[in-house]
Amino acid sequence: MGVKRQEKEFLLDLGSSPEPSVKQPAKIGLWLGYVLPLVVLLALMVFISSQHRMPSLGFDLSYLHIVEYFILSVTFLRLFSYLKAPAPYIMAILFTILVGGFDEVYQGFVPGRTKSIIDFFFDIGGALLVFVLKLLRRFAFFDKFFE
Repeated sequence: MGVKRQEKEFLLDLGSSPEPSVKQPAKIGLWLGYVLPLVVLLALMVFISSQHRMPSLGFDLSYLHIVEYFILSVTFLRLFSYLKAPAPYIMAILFTILVGGFDEVYQGFVPGRTKSIIDFFFDIGGALLVFVLKLLRRFAFFDKFFE
């Protein structure tokens, strides 16, 4: 009888070690430092895309897509790097391109706005600029951004 009880306790203890072998990210740090900025940025992008008319700034606003989607790609990269996801650069680029595609389709349904394949290519260009970060990470000062 005592042996069966020991076996049962052993089996119950298999999955519950006091110190997990893989460090789990702190949930509050994850939400405040990585997920919340991403949600705020995406909400801002939806708000801007929902505007019927964009102001004229004296230059083609398509170039702002590069900056906008570069920032989005960096935000995705920070999240995926923090979560130690496999291939965080590739995942950040793919998610950013996916958001860019949805954004352009969404703009097609907003009165006064049009969807544009040219804008989508600018979105892709901004997303791909994240590879520049991969080169910059070789410098010590830049690594602190991803900690």
